[in-house]
Amino acid sequence: MKTAEIRSEFLQYFAAHNHSVVPSASLVPVDDPTLLFVNAGMVPFKDAFTGAAEPPGPRAVSSQRCLRVSGKHNDLAEVGRTPRHHTLFEMLGNFSFGDYFKEEAISFAWEFLVDVLKLSPDRLAFTVFSGEDGLPADEEAGEMWPRLTGCSPDRVLGFGKEDNFWSMGDTGPCGPCSEIHYDLGPQLDGSVNEGDRWMEIWNLVFMQYNRDSAGALTPLPAPSIDTGMGLERIASAVQGKLSNYEGDLFAQVLAGVSSVTGCAYDGGHSDDAVSMRVIADHARATALLLADGVLPDRTGRGYVLRKIMRRAVSQGVLLGVDRPFLAEAAGVVVEAMSDAFPILAEKEDALRTAAAQEEALFRRTVEEGMRRISDLEDQLEDESVWSLGPEGERILSGEVAFRLYDTYGCPLELTASVGVRRGYEVDEDGFLREMTRQKERSRKSWKGGGAPAVLDGFYASRRAVLGETRFTGYAEQEGEARVLAMARWSGDGLEEADRASEGDPVALVMESTPFYGEAGGQVGDTGELTGDGVRVRVEDTRRTAGGSLIVHMGRVEEGELSPGMRLTQSVDRSRREEVQRHHSATHLLHHALREVLGGHVSQKGSFVGQERLRFDFSHPEAVAPAALAEVEARVNELIRENHAVSTEETDPDSARAAGALAFFGEKYGDTVRVVGMGPSRELCGGTHVASTGDLGYCALVAEGSVASGVRRVEAFAGSPAVVAAWRARAELERIAGVLRTAPADVLARLGDLQEETRNLKARIEELERDAAGSVADRLVAAAVEASGTRVVAGVAPISERGALRDLADEIRLSAERTVVVLGATLDEKVALAAAVSDDLVKEGRIKAGDLVGRVAELVGGGGGGKPHLATAGGRDVAGLPGALEEVPGIVEALMSESAS
Repeated sequence: MKTAEIRSEFLQYFAAHNHSVVPSASLVPVDDPTLLFVNAGMVPFKDAFTGAAEPPGPRAVSSQRCLRVSGKHNDLAEVGRTPRHHTLFEMLGNFSFGDYFKEEAISFAWEFLVDVLKLSPDRLAFTVFSGEDGLPADEEAGEMWPRLTGCSPDRVLGFGKEDNFWSMGDTGPCGPCSEIHYDLGPQLDGSVNEGDRWMEIWNLVFMQYNRDSAGALTPLPAPSIDTGMGLERIASAVQGKLSNYEGDLFAQVLAGVSSVTGCAYDGGHSDDAVSMRVIADHARATALLLADGVLPDRTGRGYVLRKIMRRAVSQGVLLGVDRPFLAEAAGVVVEAMSDAFPILAEKEDALRTAAAQEEALFRRTVEEGMRRISDLEDQLEDESVWSLGPEGERILSGEVAFRLYDTYGCPLELTASVGVRRGYEVDEDGFLREMTRQKERSRKSWKGGGAPAVLDGFYASRRAVLGETRFTGYAEQEGEARVLAMARWSGDGLEEADRASEGDPVALVMESTPFYGEAGGQVGDTGELTGDGVRVRVEDTRRTAGGSLIVHMGRVEEGELSPGMRLTQSVDRSRREEVQRHHSATHLLHHALREVLGGHVSQKGSFVGQERLRFDFSHPEAVAPAALAEVEARVNELIRENHAVSTEETDPDSARAAGALAFFGEKYGDTVRVVGMGPSRELCGGTHVASTGDLGYCALVAEGSVASGVRRVEAFAGSPAVVAAWRARAELERIAGVLRTAPADVLARLGDLQEETRNLKARIEELERDAAGSVADRLVAAAVEASGTRVVAGVAPISERGALRDLADEIRLSAERTVVVLGATLDEKVALAAAVSDDLVKEGRIKAGDLVGRVAELVGGGGGGKPHLATAGGRDVAGLPGALEEVPGIVEALMSESAS
C-alpha cells in the first residue's frame, strides 16, 4: 500500500465513523504566539480542547503537516542519521471533543491497523501509564487492550510520565496516553521504548484531567481524545521497511534529488547517503514552508527556514555538487506531494524563485568556507588549531571556528557538518565565547554601533545649555567656530574633559560647522580642525540629542585642546564630493525604480558613502535583469540631461502636496528642504551635487532580497563607477587572454571548457574508482591476523585526504572483524586513516580513534575521531612504512587492554 493510499484510507475510515474530515492547516499557527510552527496534529484544535473555540464537530480526523526544528521538539541534528527523524512530517490523527473516549479510541486504532492496513497482530505491543508522582495508573486502558483486541496481556506494558503521560502545558488539559509499537523484526536489537527493534507508530492521548497552577488534577467534565500517527512511520511499517527513508514517498523524493544533484543514493550509512537524506528531508520542509508564505529572513520563522535551506545547500557542497540545485529539489517535492498539498503546485514558481535566490546568496560563502576548512586540515599538528578530547577525538578550536565565521562568513553549522564527515568535532562553547568577546569589542569601540547611544546619553543633559548646532555645510566646506563642549572617550563611555592632548580620542560640539553629521543614510564628514598650535583629525561626524547637536569625533594629532578655543574647520572636500554624488544618485534611482517597476516602490533604507550607495525599496519579488537594465539606463539618461539640482524650504504638508517624496528614516521638522533634480522631488536634509551631470555615470552592480517584500540595489556613481567599469573591462580582457579568445567570445569559450571539464571529470572519477578498487584488493590480499581480527595496513597511493578516509571505510565494510590503517604522503606530511568494522565497535574491543592516535605517535603527530573511522597526521614521512608495520602489534595491545 502506497503512502498516499494509507493517508486516504485513514481519512476514509474515520469519515465512515462520523468524523469530520478537516484539511491540513498551514505550518504557520494562527493566533498562537507560543509556537513558531505547527508541530503536532492537535495544534489546530488547541482552542477547541481548551474550550476557547467551537470544535469542527464532536469528532474530527486530519492529516496535518508538521515541522519540528526548534524548542523542545527539535529533530534537526538527527535528520538523515536515524531512520525516523525528520523536520517535516505528516501526522494522521482522530479527535473526539467530549464524544467518545478510551474504549472507542482503542477499538478504532486496532481495527484500522489490523483490518484495514493488514498489520500482523503478533507484531503489535501497547504501552499504558503505570502511575508516578501521585498520578494514578491507567488501569482502564491496561484492561481494555486485551479485552477489546484479544491480544495477550503480556503485550500491554506499563511506563512512567516521560513516556505515557501527556500535557498541553504546565497547566490545562492533560492525561495518560497509550502508545502502539510495531516490531520491525529480530534483525534489530531492543525492546519496547529501548533500542531499534520496536517502533512507536501511534499515540492515543486520553485527555481526562485539568491541571491547575498548583499542580492539582481535577477530572474534565467532557474527556476527549487526541491521537497522532506519523504517516512516514506507518508507511514504513506497512511497506516492510526498516527506515522511513525507504518508503515510497521518500524514495520518490530521493530519486529526484539524485537526478538533480547527479549523486547516486545507495541507502546506506555513508556520509554521502546521510547528506542525500538531509537534502530530501530539507527540500520537503523548504517547499512547504515557502508555499505557506514563510520567506528566508534573519529572525523568527524566516530564520528557521533559512537555516534549513542553508543546511541543504551545505550538504550538496559536501557531496561535490558544483551548481545550484535547491530550487530543482523543491520542484521534486512539488511533483511528489502536490496531490496531498495542492498549495505546492499553486505556489511552485514563487517557491522555486525564493529557493534559487537564497542558494545563490549562500553558495559563495559555503565554497569559500570549504576552501578555508581544507587549509586547516593541513595543520593537524598545530595545537592552536586542533586538540584531542578525552576519548582521543580531534577537536577544532572555537577560536578558529569563529575566525572562519567572522572573517569568511562560514557558519558554525557548516564547519560542524564538515567535521562529522571528516572525523572531528568543533568546540562550540569556545565559538560562542569568541562571539561574545567580539560583540563586547564592538560595543567598546566609539566607531561601533553603540556610539549613538553613548553620545545621546552624554549630550542629552547638555542640550539646553549648548543650544542647536548651526549647519553651514550646504554652501560651504570650510568655516571657523568656537568649541562649546568637549568629551574624551574612555573605555566604552565618555567623560567630560577640559583638556585633551596628542593621541586623545575626543568628541567635540562647536557653535557652527560645515561638517555633515550622519543622517538619512548619508555618512558623516571627515576632515581637520586647526588653530593655535592644535590639529584634530575628524574621523566621523554624528548627530545627537534628537539631531540638534553635531558632534565631531576624532583624535588630537598635535597640541593641546580645550573648550572655548576657536578652530578653523576643513571638510575633506574630495570625499564629500563623492558622497554627494552617491546621495544624488539615490534620488535618481528612486525615481527610475518607480517609473520602471511602479508607484508602489518606496524607499525602505539607504547607505550613502564615498565608495558606493545602497538603496532598499519595497517590491514583492526579484527585479528581472531586463528591468534592472532599464532602471540603470534611465538613471544615466537623467545624468546626461544635466538637470540643475534645486532646493527650497517649505512646510512638510505643502511639500508633499507638491509631489515630493519622503525618504525612509529621515526626521522632518516644521520646515523641510525639498531637493529637486529634473522629474525627481524628495524631502531631504542631505548634501547634493549642483547638477545631475556631476554624477558622470552610475552603475548598478547588485540586486537582492533584504527581507520579505524588501529588495536592495547597490551601485557606484562618479569616480567609483568609472573605476569599476575600467576594472571590469580589464578583467574581461585578461580572461579573454587566458582563454585565448576575443572578449566578445568569452562566454562561448567558457561553455566549451565547462563541457570539456565535465567529460574529463567523469573520466577521472572512472579511473579513480578502478584504481581504488585495485588498491583495495592489493591491501586486503596482504592482510594479517591479530587477536582473531583481520588487519589491513599499508601505504595507499592516494593524493587527497578524503579519498584516503573513504578507501579505509570501504575496506572495513568488506568483511566482519576487520581493522584498517592506511597511510599516505600528502604535501610532504603523513596522512593516516583508521577504520574498524561495526561488529568490533559494538563489542567495544577497539576504537579507530585510539588506534590511529597510537600509529600517529610513531610519525610525530596525533589525531582521533569516531570509534569506527578516524584520521590523523604526522611530520615524519620517512617513518611511515615502519609505523604501518607496527599496526598488528598495536591492535593486539589495544584488544588486550580492553579485555582486561
